Amino acid sequence: MLDMKGGLLRGLATFMILAELAERPKCGYEIGKDISQKVGGKLPPGYVYVMLSMLEKKGLVESSPIGERKKEYRITEKGIDFLIEHEQHIDKVIALLREVEGVARSLRYSRLQKSGGLREGEPSQS
Repeated sequence: MLDMKGGLLRGLATFMILAELAERPKCGYEIGKDISQKVGGKLPPGYVYVMLSMLEKKGLVESSPIGERKKEYRITEKGIDFLIEHEQHIDKVIALLREVEGVARSLRYSRLQKSGGLREGEPSQS
């Protein structure tokens, strides 16, 4: 699920979309908007819909029409099982991101010290 040939991003998107739908059923636009707010950036146009189509084919989500051009998506039992079964993968990704965060923090601290913005022994602002 989380291979490194583009699958990491797809895997993370899968988890994020399923988690959004575990809260309550939503339309694709709302899912994209909510995820974008949480990650602090915009997803590529249409990306959420491509992912939703893939997840629907796998039976992880299902949709029903609301109006002429809108669908509401909901997580299926299979989707819930998928999230539960992949909890360890999610934990590994979180650990990796914490490691990257620590490296970035150390580099920022080091740069501040070199530039004179932080004196030796002075605590850094996180």
